[in-house]
Amino acid sequence: MIDQATISAVVVGIIVLSIIAMAGAAHTIGLIVFKRNERSRGWQFLFAATLLFIGAYIAFGLDLYWRGFSVHDILSSLIMLGGSFFGLLLSRHSLESIDGLISFGKVANYNALHDDLTGLPNRVAFRSEMSQILAHARDESHHFAVLVADLNGFKGVNDTLGHFVGDGVLEELSRRFKTVLRSDDFVARWGGDEFAFILPLTDRIGAEEVAEKLISTTDDYFCVEEHEISIGISMGLAMFPLHADDGGELLRMADTALYAAKAKAGSNVALYDPASDDNATQRLMMNKNLQLALARDELELFYQPIINMQTQRVTSVEALLRWHHPDLGLLNPDEFMRLAEMSGLIRQVTRWTMDQAARQLRLWRMRGLNLDVSINLSISDIQDLNVTAQLRNVLDRLNLEPGALTLEVTETSMMTDPNKALESLQRLDKMGAMIAIDDFGTGFASLSYLRRIPARAVKIDKAFIQRLSDEADDRIIVESTIAMAHALDKVVVAEGVEEASTLQTLQELGCDYAQGFYIATPMSIGDFEEWLANPDKPWGVGLQA
Repeated sequence: MIDQATISAVVVGIIVLSIIAMAGAAHTIGLIVFKRNERSRGWQFLFAATLLFIGAYIAFGLDLYWRGFSVHDILSSLIMLGGSFFGLLLSRHSLESIDGLISFGKVANYNALHDDLTGLPNRVAFRSEMSQILAHARDESHHFAVLVADLNGFKGVNDTLGHFVGDGVLEELSRRFKTVLRSDDFVARWGGDEFAFILPLTDRIGAEEVAEKLISTTDDYFCVEEHEISIGISMGLAMFPLHADDGGELLRMADTALYAAKAKAGSNVALYDPASDDNATQRLMMNKNLQLALARDELELFYQPIINMQTQRVTSVEALLRWHHPDLGLLNPDEFMRLAEMSGLIRQVTRWTMDQAARQLRLWRMRGLNLDVSINLSISDIQDLNVTAQLRNVLDRLNLEPGALTLEVTETSMMTDPNKALESLQRLDKMGAMIAIDDFGTGFASLSYLRRIPARAVKIDKAFIQRLSDEADDRIIVESTIAMAHALDKVVVAEGVEEASTLQTLQELGCDYAQGFYIATPMSIGDFEEWLANPDKPWGVGLQA
């Protein structure tokens, strides 16, 4: 027969095991309720009931202790133990099932938002991210960029080498993209060989820099299945809020810019151009912004000095137009001048530029500062036969001679309609205006046509100047251009001088004038006059006495 001590030990042991099992069940149910966010009333009730069971088991054990243990209590405690382990197993199984469902849901959600080939987010995830960034940008008055990219020649890879090789290229390209993107940038595979990017807190210059880095990822060959594959990439860029304040419109505009980029040879990035978009609403919006810019004095002229190579003195400046956009900061002319041309605002912009440059020139002369000032004329200006009267009105009003301003016209702009451009330039020359051919070497004009242009100066494009010290062909082109211009009794200005060695080479080649970042960057009038007054700069100012 079992003695009383043994019975007591067995019953106490069973009750302790029951309490431990129920505590395990309570812990598991607590995880379900508080960690797995199963906040339904059923689970909450079960958690409370489990805690009550633990309390009841403790009370049952204490009651047995005070009244004494018996053999019959072993059966009761075993039943409680069985119920406790059943509750523990059931709760554990429920937790595993819930975790399995959560894991399956995460996998399903990941697959729904990611591309199965590259692992990049897909267009569904892109639109979701766009909505969040757009809302934040509106609230905080931030700007961001949207890029759409498409591979050049990728169809030929699939057609000749097979889709397996093409998939390998896409996988490798996706990995390369990640190496150049910033941590906050977002990239998605839009479909096929198209990709889309969101660049938060990025202005136009920053976006173009990122785009160039992305383009550079295709510089090296893609090695797939022992094949060395070379592909290019084209990109379209749209900015918030400059171009639109709606995500769908930004994507459409970036796609429009992409077509413009693909129209060029090689890998390129193109900024959205409202003037080339068929969407009349967007053009009207941008036109209104530019009209407001004129009314609100948001336009400003920056000045870049030009030095005489023989005297090493600043003898002239080029006036460069800038737009202080209220959201995007300082914009260059290539971002809005075509819009001005297409909208008919170009005459107002040109007249404003002429007036501001002439006023500054007159002010300098009154202060005894002898500097020539040049301004740029657009394609529309060259084709406008009334530009002569426009210039005369500005100069007459300020009592300046016809040749007070030098008018720079690009070789490319003259090639759009050569006969009309030549007629307009001859009118300007007849009234005594000074004319310079800008970006010389990029327009492919015939020598016979150039001989007929009444220009007093030729400005060699920076593309030839910047490689002057390294490229023998560029040196030959520059040297030949200087000789030809001098033979035609024209002076030569070298643009884009960024190194001392380049300036030295130009002196050796007999170039007359130079401008570029090595000499000075374009500056606001305040900064420019401060620069002129700096006695430590290596250049003198004005004509020598």
